[in-house]
Amino acid sequence: MHGTSRLKVSRLWQSVGYPFVDELRGRDLSQTNWLVLMFDGLMLWKDQTAVVAVDRAGQKHVLDFELGSSANKDVGLDLLGRMQTRGFGCKQRLYAVLDGSAALKSAILAYFPDAVIPRCLVHKERNILAKLSKRHWGELAPLFK
Repeated sequence: MHGTSRLKVSRLWQSVGYPFVDELRGRDLSQTNWLVLMFDGLMLWKDQTAVVAVDRAGQKHVLDFELGSSANKDVGLDLLGRMQTRGFGCKQRLYAVLDGSAALKSAILAYFPDAVIPRCLVHKERNILAKLSKRHWGELAPLFK
């Protein structure tokens, strides 16, 4: 925003952002029977990736996030460990949708060894489109519907 100093933004984050993160990370996750976990790495900046866990049992809920230089196994383990401490679990086998990351899959399997882990079709379609000539994109779309 024009005319806003870095100091003002920093102070705003300290007054609003920190309490929001504390409230998010303080939520009890044990009261919900989680059905699906979408576990994905999001690039925030050059060397900063957030791994975000989202539930889709009717609604999306951002459960937590972990910052790291990439969506690696250690970042995933830290995030899942914090979520499990807060009561995250499911009464049936966990259905975890990933973007194809072997590191995040390893983290999931460390906490949920019998998890069902399909590849996210949106990510798969993007990867295929990146390799196809644009003239063939129209042929691919109906296959993913």
